[in-house]
Amino acid sequence: MSITKIHLRQFRNYTDTTYEFSDRVTIITGKNGIGKTNILEALYVASTGKSFRDPDDQLIQHNKTWWRVVCTTENEERDIRSKDGQKSITINDKTFKRLSTQHSIPVVLFEPDHLMLLHGSPQSRRKYLDASIAVVTPGYATIVRRYERVLAQRNRLLKSPQLDQDQLFVWDVSLSELATKIVEARRHYIDGWNERLTTHYQEISGQKEILSVSYSDVHPTEKYTQVLLGKLRDTFDRDRMIGSTMHGPHRDDYTFYINKKDMVHTASRGEVRTLLLAMKYHEADQLEKIHTTPTLFLLDDVFSELDEARQLSVLSRGSDHQIVITTTELHHLEAKMYKTANILQLGQE
Repeated sequence: MSITKIHLRQFRNYTDTTYEFSDRVTIITGKNGIGKTNILEALYVASTGKSFRDPDDQLIQHNKTWWRVVCTTENEERDIRSKDGQKSITINDKTFKRLSTQHSIPVVLFEPDHLMLLHGSPQSRRKYLDASIAVVTPGYATIVRRYERVLAQRNRLLKSPQLDQDQLFVWDVSLSELATKIVEARRHYIDGWNERLTTHYQEISGQKEILSVSYSDVHPTEKYTQVLLGKLRDTFDRDRMIGSTMHGPHRDDYTFYINKKDMVHTASRGEVRTLLLAMKYHEADQLEKIHTTPTLFLLDDVFSELDEARQLSVLSRGSDHQIVITTTELHHLEAKMYKTANILQLGQE
């Protein structure tokens, strides 16, 4: 289900603007700050019902009270409106408050902030992994929220001067049971990375690199609940002293390797970008297990630091998927890369 057209009203820097898209590759070009990413954001809103950057009230033009995105696909029209904090989504005359998986367009987003995943904090990596799992695993986001609430309650109790260890038992059991479900889902998703990332990476790079990912907690899942309960019991005094829970999936991390070497220490910027693209291809694989339509790829500034062969590989995905790409300039791309693409040159309308 390809998007053919999008109409933006008072959305970000667009007062009343319409853009058309190829069913394969569309390249949006223009100077920094002109609004290229805002178009990707509008496409994401049309696909999922929400922004990947900000809440609804921050998508409105300055001094306005509403915004609207009308998206036309091959067989439907989507009308997303937000006014005074209230949002409605209408698809072919049926109105929804939010989009279910059934009514969402499967979309994979690459944005420059994702490049910090490798060298960023463990928290950012956990957040990325949990968000990826939640998209394709019903109920996972609820489990994570429940875990975070129990964890917050346990941490509050740890700060109580009159706390006795027995008072934590019920919370420790609940925390450990929820933690087991989280770790099991994370390991399953990472197993998928280990099965597919190398193939996707090699498709992009044209080389023979071997990728692998390891999760920091190595305890067997079937024993994880009891193992974590034991750790929580054994570290009670230390947890109480610092007022925080030192063990659990909220402390876990994972590491990427290329040819058995830690990518944090060895990967070039081009290799990091290729890794992220391979991860995005895996996201599409997972989405297509639950959707009947091909995935829409939204790739923001994806060509930077990729050689010509890797750029061509990215564009080749347009034979099976709709791709919308932003770039500051076209002159660094070979003509063969975009001769069949739809080009939107912002600032030259």
